[in-house]
Amino acid sequence: MGNPRAKTFDETMFAAYRKLRLENVSPKTVNTEQTYVRALFNELTRLGEWTKGNPIEGIRMLKHKQSEMGFLQPEQVINLLETLRNAHNKDAQIITKICLSTGCRWGEAVNLRSEHIANNIVTFVSTKGNKPRSVPISTALSKQIPKRTGKLFPKSCNDSTFRTAIKNTKIKLPAGQMTHVLRHTFASHFMMNGGNILVLQRILGHASIVDTMKYSHFAPDNLEDAVRLNPLVGIE
Repeated sequence: MGNPRAKTFDETMFAAYRKLRLENVSPKTVNTEQTYVRALFNELTRLGEWTKGNPIEGIRMLKHKQSEMGFLQPEQVINLLETLRNAHNKDAQIITKICLSTGCRWGEAVNLRSEHIANNIVTFVSTKGNKPRSVPISTALSKQIPKRTGKLFPKSCNDSTFRTAIKNTKIKLPAGQMTHVLRHTFASHFMMNGGNILVLQRILGHASIVDTMKYSHFAPDNLEDAVRLNPLVGIE
């Protein structure tokens, strides 16, 4: 856009920018950028630094297809952990177990320090939403976590380690998904096993229940309703 002054920035300018951006990035990314720009002007208005309204308030978000959400089956989880163990990468194996047990992101687990684990409870501090959250874990897993002072895992435990393990197991994941499949796997199995959607929201740290609702269709009650409430009941 040529680094325009705020007073010259308008919907037409942003629409032209958006059209060009779509040649290189996804609609979801463009929507995120639009959200940031809108939030910027809203905050300037709140602070009394801007009085001309939000210049892109009238631009609608782009519609885009929801990306496929994959999750691992129990036998795939076993295979993945076995592959990491055979690769003699115990730290990556433990990080994977923490993600599968708590629904945390890979980076949240990697950044854990010794003071973040106490009484079988893991507290994630470096979170995407900048809000700490605590999740209980089993005694068995707690005993497996390294007893180190300070940072628990080395920098070498990046997502490339996990990527290699996935490749070796020949597990096929949806495009653009890698370590995040562990978070999806936790949430999907949590709901399939009868978990509460509101509890899941707290565990995952979602600010809005809307973000958590994408897992609601895994709830057993929802699946059983298809048998109980379909129009062939009493006819078959």
